[in-house]
Amino acid sequence: LLGIKEPNGLFERSYCQYTCQMSQMPVWVKVILNISSFVLFPYYMIIYSDDTAYDHKNHKQGKAVFFDGGETIKIIPPSLREEFSQIIVSSYHDKILLGTDEKSIVSQIKRKYKFKPYFYTKCMLKIGLYAYQIRLHSPQAIITCSEDSFTVSVLTEYCRNLGIKHINVMHGEKLFNIRDSFVEFDRYYVWDQHYINLLV
Repeated sequence: LLGIKEPNGLFERSYCQYTCQMSQMPVWVKVILNISSFVLFPYYMIIYSDDTAYDHKNHKQGKAVFFDGGETIKIIPPSLREEFSQIIVSSYHDKILLGTDEKSIVSQIKRKYKFKPYFYTKCMLKIGLYAYQIRLHSPQAIITCSEDSFTVSVLTEYCRNLGIKHINVMHGEKLFNIRDSFVEFDRYYVWDQHYINLLV
């Protein structure tokens, strides 16, 4: 019905998920989101800009950052808690930072999807959130519970470019819904085989 073809690369995976989610949204909401994003994008690019030199590849062994999304750290499987000796809990309301590398990725996304301001603006903000935590903590991995965000495949690409694992953990009941289509992480922990079948 939506005419979506198999995506080529992680940027396209995020865009396909975005398309699925927008299909469930009223037209007036999409119009408001795109107009406000078009206006705010250049403002965000300026206020969050920080081109201070930084070695992104200096990862600290055994350290991970967990974006909790309002969930408790207890949702992280014991095997992950054993793998990483230090898991720092962060919030999606934390600081945003856009360095040279981040702005380069955002520019690529904007060029490819220039008529989708909500898509590239939300990707920019999420990349900036990750960038701040990466600079602050130099983690080996970022753990999240946000498979329902269309930005996650873009974030997986961003993390891979920096040699960081992007890991998702299941945090609540999951039903068959098009909004979760096309996500890609390095690892995705679910409760049992039923959810593997559902997501595949």
